[in-house]
Amino acid sequence: MKRILTLLFLFTVFLSVAQSQINMPLGDNGGNGFRFIGCNASAFNDSQGSQNYGNGENNLSVFCPAIGTDRMELNFLLVDVLVNDVLTIYDGDSTAAPVLGTITNTNVAAGLFRASTANATGCLSVRFVSNGSGVASGWRALRGCFDPCQSISTVITTTPSIDADGILRICQGETVTFNGSANFSVDGTGATYEWDLVNGGGLNPGQTQTGTYNTTGIYQTRFIVTDASGCTDRDQIDLVVQVSSDPDFTGTQAADTSICFGESTVLTGVVTPQEFAITPSPPITGQTFLPDGNGVSYQTCVDVDLFPIGSAVTQASDIIDIFLNMEHSYLGDLQVTVVSPNGSSIDLHVYPGGTGTFLGIPIEPDTNITPGTGFDYVFTEAATQTWIQVAAGNATIPAGDYLPVDPFSNFIGSPLNGQWCITITDNLGSDNGYIFFWGLNFNPAIIPAELSFTPGIASQMWQINPDITAVSGNNVTVLPSSEGLNCYVYEFVDSFGCTYTEQVCVNAEREILALAPIDIISCNTAGTVDLTQNDTAILNGLDPAVYTIAFHVNLIDAQAGINSIVNPATYTPVSNPQIVFASIEDTSNSCILVELGGFSVEIVDFTQFMLPDLDNCGFLVNFDLDAYVNANLSGSGGGSGSSGYTITFHPTQADAEGGTNLIASPYDQSTGIQTIYIRIESTSDSGCYTILPFDITVFDAPVANMPADMNQCDDLSNDGLDIFILSNQDVEVLNGQTALITYHLTTADALNAAAPLNAAGYQNISNPQTVYVRIENLNDATCFNTTTFDLVVNRSVDFIAATDMIVCDDLSNDGFDQFDLTTQNAAVLGTQIAADNTITFYNSLADANAGINAIATPAAYTNTTTGM
Repeated sequence: MKRILTLLFLFTVFLSVAQSQINMPLGDNGGNGFRFIGCNASAFNDSQGSQNYGNGENNLSVFCPAIGTDRMELNFLLVDVLVNDVLTIYDGDSTAAPVLGTITNTNVAAGLFRASTANATGCLSVRFVSNGSGVASGWRALRGCFDPCQSISTVITTTPSIDADGILRICQGETVTFNGSANFSVDGTGATYEWDLVNGGGLNPGQTQTGTYNTTGIYQTRFIVTDASGCTDRDQIDLVVQVSSDPDFTGTQAADTSICFGESTVLTGVVTPQEFAITPSPPITGQTFLPDGNGVSYQTCVDVDLFPIGSAVTQASDIIDIFLNMEHSYLGDLQVTVVSPNGSSIDLHVYPGGTGTFLGIPIEPDTNITPGTGFDYVFTEAATQTWIQVAAGNATIPAGDYLPVDPFSNFIGSPLNGQWCITITDNLGSDNGYIFFWGLNFNPAIIPAELSFTPGIASQMWQINPDITAVSGNNVTVLPSSEGLNCYVYEFVDSFGCTYTEQVCVNAEREILALAPIDIISCNTAGTVDLTQNDTAILNGLDPAVYTIAFHVNLIDAQAGINSIVNPATYTPVSNPQIVFASIEDTSNSCILVELGGFSVEIVDFTQFMLPDLDNCGFLVNFDLDAYVNANLSGSGGGSGSSGYTITFHPTQADAEGGTNLIASPYDQSTGIQTIYIRIESTSDSGCYTILPFDITVFDAPVANMPADMNQCDDLSNDGLDIFILSNQDVEVLNGQTALITYHLTTADALNAAAPLNAAGYQNISNPQTVYVRIENLNDATCFNTTTFDLVVNRSVDFIAATDMIVCDDLSNDGFDQFDLTTQNAAVLGTQIAADNTITFYNSLADANAGINAIATPAAYTNTTTGM
């Protein structure tokens, strides 16, 4: 029997047997027989086991192997039946199969019965019919299987490859190539190969198959190898294919799904891998009507076939609970029993008990068969009360957990695979109800691991997008780059290698394209300013019916759209100047755009403007009028760098008033005085201006003529110091100019006009001494030149009398002779330095005192008188 994922909910009973004793069930299950599947050795007895069978029995049981190539066998060890009671064994899965043997009281054919090789089902069917004239002890037989075939083992490889644990894990939509081969214990000649990929395509011949899996699930693939004699391999499931499940992206979202253009929002990425599981016991769902009856039973069954062959209930905890959703108008009518695949049973509720208590909310009166509302009733050994115990104080049994009448341990030994059935018997007339669903939950610990999976997390992240401005774990901050819908993708890669994405979109409301407002300088002497004059510039063509402007005294209020200036057309600044912030609101979506820099508002009093005249020494070349005004203009409004007003230069008052004949900067002026008229005009109000004249004067620097040095003879102190009248040098220095002359001790003092000397009487401090002269323009002290001259004091000489010169007359004896007067120099000078003194000889004292008539050739002087 081949396993597939599609589970059929059948009303026939298939029992996979693991217990040691099987008593033949009563009846024939609608002619289909009660089926027992499995090949483990166990006893097969009549319906009463150790007791005598009953009168009037007509029972049918079918025994089939779990492996398709196996054959069933029954070995009857003891048989005791009365006359006309007949036990018949058929070579197949129904009474239509050939009869292998008939056992009666006269033909007690105890022994071994085996399914033939021609029996494709491998099953044996057993019918027992007893009359009503008496009973006997029945029979005892051993059930088993045998394999008539050679050993066949399969080998499977796939692309992509199977994981190390033997499971093939793939993604939805992925295509797999399967390659199969087999090893035979005897001979593989003539063998055939088939694949059941369990993907809806049925059996496909060949050793290689390709399958595409578009749906999440667990596919229990079978590779069937059949030899020439019809024997197949014994593997029920050759390969489990797990197809990844869609993760849950709940929580992957934007903090704001709609924002204003220019705003940011945070995207959060959350992903939860989802478990996929095949329940071994899928619940029966739908409406099963429980009509009024009197001792009539209604049954539905759950087909369980995913446990390993031969698996059995080993302890009560293998079953977690049995759940039932139903409604009925009279609890006291009912008997509720659950039967396992081998016929073991427990009662959830027994008749009689519970009187007229409701289950769920039924529809009354009984003639109305409209379904009511079912309640969930869960039967678990962890509960404390039965239905009967709760019914005493309730008109309706509330939904919840309840204790079954019998313990789950009654099921120990029962096979897990097969049909688990619930039987509800209505024992009294007048009431009805519905079963909406029922089922049972097995302990997850006994459920095969390959029947469920939860993919692991390999990676998760937001895909790269230029709008992402910050990343913090699975959270990103995005600033949409365009108006409208901006979408971002969160990517998850699971441990199967499958990639899943979730798209999160943020709507950015239409962009407000506004211009920055201009600064406002107002001539309004009333102290108010009209902020609305900036409206046109701010809106930049936007429809004023849709977009509204507000003004705020700070940026925070502007961004929040609160505390706007109430009367913007007559606003009184709180400071002068003041920064005002403008905001534009799109009334269709309440989005606000704020000009972050704000604009300046200033009320200007032009009468406060002042500009000093400019004096310049020498030619004025490339003079920067703008820089001069910007640096020197004072008063309300600041310098010319302000964007609140413009400054132009004109040659006349009339030109300045009319804004004509502009003077360009830089500007040249050679000499003299020129008046320039400045027009200072508000950039926001051309009628708001003032005219401010200032003079530019160019002066010449006077020429500093160098005078002769001043020499004076020392006084009687003969110390080299004397009083000089410095102003006596004025005429020579000025040489006809009109200027201010000062005399100074150092060059630095002369350059800085510092520490002038007393020109009317100055005593030198060294001999000789240099005096520095500063001569400056009387109108511009910065316009000057300098020159120098020396002060010299000539000290008096110490005269030492020389020795008279006496010579003998020559032969003429005339009283006259030639003398070398210079030989007296050394005697006259004494210790005085010759280089510092000049010796002159005279014929008379009067000449010497007057310094006239000096002897021309003192080295060859002839006396003019004797005894001179």
